Amino acid sequence: MNVTIYGRVSTEEQKKKENIDSQVDELEKLAKESKGEYSLINDYKYLDDGWSGGILNRPALDKLREDATRGLFSAVLVNDVDRLSRDNTHLGIIIKDLRRKGVRVIFRKHPGEQNPQTNLLINILGSYAEFEKEMIAGRTRRGRMYKAQVLKKIVGSRPPYGYRYIKGDKSKNIFGYYEVVPSEAEVVKMMFNWVAYEKKTAREVVRELTRRKIPTKKKNTKWAKSTVLRILHRTDYICKLYYNKQECVETDKHINTDLKPRKQLKSGRRTRPIEEWILIPLPEHLRIISDKTFDLVQKSITNNLSFSPRNGKREYLLRGRVYCGLCGCLYQGIPCHGKTYYRCGNRGKTFPEPRTCFAPTITTSKLDQPVWEALTRAIQNPRLIVEQVKKIKSSRYSEEDKIRGQIDELAKQVNSYDQEEERVLEAYRHKVITLEQLNKEMTKIRQERAVFIQQRDELLAKLSKVLPEDAEKSVIAYCAIVKAKLEKMSFTEKQQLLRLLVSKIVLQDKRFEIDAEIPLVDSDYLKSFKNSKILENDEASSIRNISSCFPDPPVQAKPCWRKPSPLFYPNPRSARC
Repeated sequence: MNVTIYGRVSTEEQKKKENIDSQVDELEKLAKESKGEYSLINDYKYLDDGWSGGILNRPALDKLREDATRGLFSAVLVNDVDRLSRDNTHLGIIIKDLRRKGVRVIFRKHPGEQNPQTNLLINILGSYAEFEKEMIAGRTRRGRMYKAQVLKKIVGSRPPYGYRYIKGDKSKNIFGYYEVVPSEAEVVKMMFNWVAYEKKTAREVVRELTRRKIPTKKKNTKWAKSTVLRILHRTDYICKLYYNKQECVETDKHINTDLKPRKQLKSGRRTRPIEEWILIPLPEHLRIISDKTFDLVQKSITNNLSFSPRNGKREYLLRGRVYCGLCGCLYQGIPCHGKTYYRCGNRGKTFPEPRTCFAPTITTSKLDQPVWEALTRAIQNPRLIVEQVKKIKSSRYSEEDKIRGQIDELAKQVNSYDQEEERVLEAYRHKVITLEQLNKEMTKIRQERAVFIQQRDELLAKLSKVLPEDAEKSVIAYCAIVKAKLEKMSFTEKQQLLRLLVSKIVLQDKRFEIDAEIPLVDSDYLKSFKNSKILENDEASSIRNISSCFPDPPVQAKPCWRKPSPLFYPNPRSARC
C-alpha cells in the first residue's frame, strides 16, 4: 500500500524543542517495520513547519488533500491526532474528506482498524487536543501577565529598532533585558529630529534613509512607511514600554485562497482600551529620545494627517484654523462657481436635518487677506506682542503658587495609590488573594490613579508655560527673523507660518479673533530656519485677542445666485454647489 507522511509543528511547540524531523523519523521507522505493508511514495513528505493546528488552510495539508484526489497514495501516516488538527471540527472534516477519496488516516500512536470504537477514540482525542491547546494558551497568557503586571519585567524577546534583547538565565533568576545598539540609536534620533524640527513627513524620512543606505533591523536597505511610523510612535524610546496594548483577533483573510495563507488563526491586531495597558518602566539609561522631542513628533504626525495635500484639491490658506463663533464647529473650504469659500461645518453635520447654525459663508480672499495683514502687522511691530507677553506673565505668576499647591495635593493622591498597589502585590505574593482578584484590584487602582495623574499632568503643563525672564527679548528676536522672509514667502510658506503661529481663528459677526502662539527662539529653531524650514518649538507664549474687523464691512445685499456679496452670502442656500 502506497503511503505518505504528514507532519506539523507550531511556533510555540518549536520553542519547546519539539522538532518536526523527529515526527518524520518515527513515521519512516513505522513504514520500514511494516514488512512491506507500507510503501513510501516519492516526495512522500507533507510538512507544515511553524503552522498552528487551529487553522484548516495550511499549505502542506492543502497539497496533501489535492494529491489525494489524484490517487497518488492510499494512506497517510500521522504521528498523533493533534498533529493533524487541534480543532475537533476541522479534524472531522479532514478525515471524512480523505476517506471519501479512498485514503486512510493512520495514527502511529493509535493504530487500529476503522470501526466505531476507533472513530470514537479519535473524536475524544481530537476534543482533548483542542482542550489542551486552550489550556496551554491560558497558562502562557497568565504567565506573561504576571511577569508584566507584578514583576514589571520585559515580556517577549523582539525589541524595537535601537535595542537588542539580552536573554536572561532562569537558573540564576535573571530576566531578559534590553541593551541600546549605538548605531541604531543614532538613526532613531535622526528620524525623530527630522520629523520634530525639520517637519519631514514619513515618506520623506523613508527617502532620506534610503538615500543614505541605512539598513533596517533585518539588514535590508528598503524601508517602509509603516515601519517608520511604527518607530515614531514607540514609547520605548522615552522609557515607557506598554504590554497588553493589543490583542490578537481572527480575520477572514486566511479564508481567501487567493491570498497567502496565515500561519496563525488570530493573525489580526486590535488595540485594547488604554485602561488595560500595562506600563513597564524601563531604566533611564535606555532613553534615546527626550519627552519634548517625542511630543513634538506626535503633534507633527497629527498635523501631517490633517493638512496633507491629498485631503483637498484646492488651496485654502487658513485651512483647519477657522472656527465658528456661534456653534464652535470648524469651517470647511468649499468651491462654488470657480471661487472658494469658508463655510461652517455644522451644515454638513446636520444634513438632511434642518440647520442649527446660520453663520454666513465667506469668500476665502476676504478672510485670508485681513488675517495675514493682522499677523504681519504684529510681527513687524513686536512691541504690540511684548505688551501682551507682559500681561500674560503677570497673570501667570499670580496663579503659580496656587497651581503648585494643587500639584502637591495630587502627587500625594498618586503616591497613596502607589502604596495601595504595593499592598495588593504583597497580598498576592503571600497567596492571600488569587490572580483573578489581583487583576481586578490592579485594574481598579490603575483607573483611579490615571484620573489624578491626568489632572496633575494638566497642571504641570500649565506651570511649564510660565514665561522666562527674557521672554520679551526672545519675542523681538523671533519677529526679526521671520520679518526678513515675509515679503518673499510662497503660498506654502505662508501656510506653514500661519499653522505655526495661529492655533485658532474665531469668526463671528463680521469680526475675527486670532488665538496665536509665538515660539521662543532657541538653537533648534535658528538651525532649522537656516535650512529654509518654518518649524515649531514646544515653548510658546499664547497671545490671545488679536482681533480685527474686515477692512470694508459688507452691505447687506439681496439673495443672488450668480452675483453673491463680495464678503458674505446673506442667503444660506446660495452657497450650495
